[in-house]
Amino acid sequence: MKKILLSLLFLTSNVFAEPVTLNFVFLDTNSGAETTGFIVLETDFINNPGENNIQLPSPAVLDLQLTVTGTSFSDGNYDISDYSEIAFDTNGGVLDFSRPLIGQSTEDDPWGTTYDGDAGDFNFFTAFDALSDGNEARYDNLTSTSGVVISDAPTGCWYFTLCENDGESTPQGTPVEMVLQSLAPAGSQPSVSSVPTLSLWTIVLMSLALLTVVVLKRKRQA
Repeated sequence: MKKILLSLLFLTSNVFAEPVTLNFVFLDTNSGAETTGFIVLETDFINNPGENNIQLPSPAVLDLQLTVTGTSFSDGNYDISDYSEIAFDTNGGVLDFSRPLIGQSTEDDPWGTTYDGDAGDFNFFTAFDALSDGNEARYDNLTSTSGVVISDAPTGCWYFTLCENDGESTPQGTPVEMVLQSLAPAGSQPSVSSVPTLSLWTIVLMSLALLTVVVLKRKRQA
């Protein structure tokens, strides 16, 4: 019975380990082009701290939805099927997913505040093998070395930066470069110290654990 009780308590504790949904905004302040959406990460499969070069599909990324406006080639709605790889790099910092990520500490610059690799990275790629050369060469000759492009969605062209048309000039003469403005938990997500909301399964498991304790206590008294 003790083993059953311990198992129930273990399962109850794991109910709280839920995926995190992060809303993002990328913006080109010159053209007004914007990409907004959300990504759902399974944090158990994310290196934090660490560098994550994720090939899709992957259990680390449960969903990705985005809307692009203000571009010449890429306007529209896209999802996880339009991308082949995702980069998520904490630059040695342990990021807190319960609050906005931009500005959190890393081994160098605050996360998401500079664009040379010293503040990590967060990006999506429409071409296979875009990340095959690792962090140092991530954006070197991306178009010529990345292999097959699978969609017209904006793609990573520099750290924290999405470009349409692979970063090539648009008919207006300048490339659209949308830089990450925010990456934060959906809604007003509580801090780590807050008490999580109990799900139905949590209540059931806790009730079973409590019932087991009562039964064991009555048997000892008898």
